Amino acid sequence: MSWDTIIGQENQKKVIQNSIVKNRIHNSYLFYGNEGVGKAATAIEFAKVLNCLNPIINENSVSACDNCQSCKQFQMLSHSNLHLIFSLPTPKNADTKADDYISRFSDEQVIDIQNQIQLLAENPYHRIQLPSANSIKINQIRDLKRKIALRSGVAGKQVVIILNADEMTPEASNALLKTLEESDPNIVIILTTSRKEVLLSTILSRTQQIYFQPLTYREIYQRILQNFTIEDNTARIISTLANGSYTTALQYIENGFTDTRLEFVEIFRTILKKRNYRIDFLNKIERIIKDEGQKSIVNGLLLFQSWLRDAFNLSLNPDNQKIVNSDQIDVLKSFVHNFKDYDFLKAFSEIENSLILIKKNVNIQIILVNLFLSLRQIVYKNN
Repeated sequence: MSWDTIIGQENQKKVIQNSIVKNRIHNSYLFYGNEGVGKAATAIEFAKVLNCLNPIINENSVSACDNCQSCKQFQMLSHSNLHLIFSLPTPKNADTKADDYISRFSDEQVIDIQNQIQLLAENPYHRIQLPSANSIKINQIRDLKRKIALRSGVAGKQVVIILNADEMTPEASNALLKTLEESDPNIVIILTTSRKEVLLSTILSRTQQIYFQPLTYREIYQRILQNFTIEDNTARIISTLANGSYTTALQYIENGFTDTRLEFVEIFRTILKKRNYRIDFLNKIERIIKDEGQKSIVNGLLLFQSWLRDAFNLSLNPDNQKIVNSDQIDVLKSFVHNFKDYDFLKAFSEIENSLILIKKNVNIQIILVNLFLSLRQIVYKNN
């Protein structure tokens, strides 16, 4: 059923379903963990199940039927019992006295907001992004309270989902706190955040907290292959770069992933030559600086790091089957054979330091030259 659309997080789904079956639903929840791991997707599914007209109930599990009118409305995120709160820009019609906060926005802003909700309905791992929207404001919480009051006594449970709750202004946080203190069995409030430490301690103390762990490489890899027509090795690389976030993986796919991994591997192989490597090495560095932007270079270094990690794993176990860069298996084995005493841990440290320097906007060409010369020094310590 629809719980299967949520990647991994099996324990979290069991806890939520068990609370529904045993009618031990809390008034407020905090779903926290890294971005893109399924917090919003789980919150939406939770809300849908709570309002389903024909839920499918087993001993310790419950699923929405996905066929009733309520489920269909939730699939479009248009159910009247669902209240989505997220960062909005400043209304262009700010002087308007309209009770409904959304009415204060221009037609263009409303269209942008509706488009983002539609994208979230189509893909619960979509991160809502609106121009100049960086905070959840007190007027949104006030508007929420008004809507909740107007729907008091309506069938089903009203579910409030506050996406990226850490983006609430201090005023909005304090206004929400009062709502959390007013317990109502027909209202469930779910906050999601990747920065739990930013939230007020008084808000944290009034929520049932559920941690969502980073997704595994395998979970992301399998979902990519299931949802997209994509080369296997590209799916492997993106799954590695995603760093546990399916949202990040989707961004790589949507933006057109560029595989700079092999360019860095080739630079590495060049720098490991015993002599006559300098001109070729510097030319390759200049070429990649010219052809690729900073983000692509960072991705390339991360991919190259995964290539080295595969080599490290093969050095520990030649029969290791969990190789990300499977298309490079022969090159990897050759490297491990020729450089048996390579200090991989020092190499990983050098790459991490280089990534930090890039984020500090140090000259990338200098960083790359120094990095690969350092990787060479690990082998040829006296050269």
